[in-house]
Amino acid sequence: MSLQPWILPVSRLTAEDRAQMFALMDAHFEGLAPAAFHRDLDGKQWTILLRTQDGALAGFSTAQLLCLDIDGVDHQFLFSGDTIVDPDHWNQPALAGTFGHLLLKLMDARGPAPFHWFLITKGYRTYRFLPLNFNEFHPRHDRTMDAGTRRLLDAVCRAKFGEAYDPAAGIIRAVPGKERLRPALCRIPEGRAGDAHVRYFLERNPLFANGDELACLTSLSRENITPLAWRQIERVSPLWLEP
Repeated sequence: MSLQPWILPVSRLTAEDRAQMFALMDAHFEGLAPAAFHRDLDGKQWTILLRTQDGALAGFSTAQLLCLDIDGVDHQFLFSGDTIVDPDHWNQPALAGTFGHLLLKLMDARGPAPFHWFLITKGYRTYRFLPLNFNEFHPRHDRTMDAGTRRLLDAVCRAKFGEAYDPAAGIIRAVPGKERLRPALCRIPEGRAGDAHVRYFLERNPLFANGDELACLTSLSRENITPLAWRQIERVSPLWLEP
């Protein structure tokens, strides 16, 4: 069943939207507290909603724009927050294509500041979004992170997560009460065990099942988008709700 994607400001979410989002997250994560979920959601600016033909919520993602002065240079970061898609719809391009539409709009609207995607991930599926959609990203199994990228990643992690960030490991450590993937979603399918990106994620984030999250960064530009990502963008026509 194809999904209808929406892009809207968090301020346009209804109470029913928020209830459905929490229910979908709660079905796939343990230890999710309603108050913490809604507090985190209120800190975001944009939401992607994926709905079935009968209007049921099948997935969503949230995003926040961060602006930081790093070494005397203004940088903009698009931070991806809570993201989940029902497993019945994992093979659809709706989320990736819609996220691409949001990126393109924000790229066109931004000023001269360098623009980056700041992703933290507690699951290998989300990490694989990087090699599928971007030519350059860090960290990765086949390339060492340069010192400049390391400074950017350390700076945005400390600004967003403070002492929960472990710079030596590049991990946002799970704090007491932090949600974590349910065990069924932590299993690594046999067919994925040989994937170099999956192996690297597991090596870098061995405690992902406890809620630890690997910090990742990629430069946002049209040149950095892979051909696969462009095809997914072209296949998806999201509906927009403006502020």
